[in-house]
Amino acid sequence: MSKESIKEVEDRVNLSIRKNIDVEVHYTTYNKAIEEGALAFFDEKYDHEVRTIKIDAPWSYELCGGTHMDSTGGIGLFKIVSENGIGSGNRRLFATTGLGTEDLVDEKINIVNLISEKLNSNIEDVYEKFVSMFEQNKNQQKIIDNLQQQLTDLSLGNTKSKGNEFKISEVKFSCSKAIASNIGTLRKAGDSQRSKLGKGVAIVGSVIDDKGVIVIMSTDDVKFDANEIAKIIANETNSGGGGNKFSAQVGIKDINSFENFLQNSKSILESKLK
Repeated sequence: MSKESIKEVEDRVNLSIRKNIDVEVHYTTYNKAIEEGALAFFDEKYDHEVRTIKIDAPWSYELCGGTHMDSTGGIGLFKIVSENGIGSGNRRLFATTGLGTEDLVDEKINIVNLISEKLNSNIEDVYEKFVSMFEQNKNQQKIIDNLQQQLTDLSLGNTKSKGNEFKISEVKFSCSKAIASNIGTLRKAGDSQRSKLGKGVAIVGSVIDDKGVIVIMSTDDVKFDANEIAKIIANETNSGGGGNKFSAQVGIKDINSFENFLQNSKSILESKLK
């Protein structure tokens, strides 16, 4: 249900509560109650004689064996807290009333007060203050991401000078270790190395959150695809990984295995790739 639909239901129910409508209890036969328009919500078999509840019928008229208040006013404020689907076209609503709703309102107000204190703002301005800080944080994060990418690119340096470019079956490979703070930055570094190759396979690894991560980027005009190479690396390092023809990655828990592959990538791949 949309927020608007939920609000509409709450408003209609609370209006009937404020009217303090009498709750009418009647006993009649099942068939007669159904003929009069009473709703039978449950699938269980009803007895011949049934108990019906009317609240400003036909606004609410149903078969019910449960207890009810004498009038709607005693229910107090009605508030929907959640809802879910229970079948095609049917929704189940979970709501609070009376003291339960008062507790809910107190809880929400307390949360707003705590946020207001943290933001050093009054309650009336807390949303605007939050939006302002959120946008500021987004802008700062963009700057941080840019600096992290620059650091990663600098850490790669000139791959040729580091001696980590090689060929297998005339396919050019580049294997490098970078400084990267997250997968996104590492993948961008892999894209950059692939572009520098022009035609070939770029392999870039970094330690992220105490785990070795290797990304493999392949151009579309070489015989070896990234997913195939990822499976070889995963098998050699006793780890998991995969992807598609052009892009894949491997996560390696054992840092020694991670370092060993980067140092011996040429010999390992030469023995596995045909």
